[in-house]
Amino acid sequence: MLTEEDSASQIFVIGAAVASILMFNVVVKSRQSKCCEAKDPFAGTISGSTTLLSNDQSVLSREEVEGSIRGYENLFSGSRKKIGAISNEQSITNRKKEYKTMVNSFYDLVTDFYQWGWGQSFHFAPRVKGETFMESIKRFEFKLALMAGLKENVKAIDIGCGVGGPLKNIAHFSGADITGLTLNEYQVKVGNRYIEEAGLEKRCR
Repeated sequence: MLTEEDSASQIFVIGAAVASILMFNVVVKSRQSKCCEAKDPFAGTISGSTTLLSNDQSVLSREEVEGSIRGYENLFSGSRKKIGAISNEQSITNRKKEYKTMVNSFYDLVTDFYQWGWGQSFHFAPRVKGETFMESIKRFEFKLALMAGLKENVKAIDIGCGVGGPLKNIAHFSGADITGLTLNEYQVKVGNRYIEEAGLEKRCR
């Protein structure tokens, strides 16, 4: 006979599986639309997934990926032994000591997945009828640039810039000089490569 805790666990697992399937469908549909930027290594569903496995820009080698995943999981050891339990004191203490490693490991692993699913701008935006995903992203970013009063000879900072997608689009649109800030080495490396490919290295970094 199933206990209340077993039932809750099964509901959680089923819910997570359904959410994963729905998210995968959204990703596939968004990547299939004709909205991807030139030189985007994650432009297609198939080519993008292949890039995830052979990315020469990554700070992690293939061999290091498994170790990084295992290390990240170990930081949460003991945190969810039963439904409703957030953490025990030992796991909290361990994570406090290893926050830098934990955060870097997480973003080293997920950044390529973000690019594959969302492109170079890690956010969503309202869409109007007939508008592609990328058109809605750029329209929203251009609106932000106008609201912030960005223009030529104005300096701005993008805090939490990811790989610099919004920074790059807003710089093209407004002519502003923009510096991006992120806490992950891999994102800095990839973001500066995209800026250089876009010919914006004199105004952006």
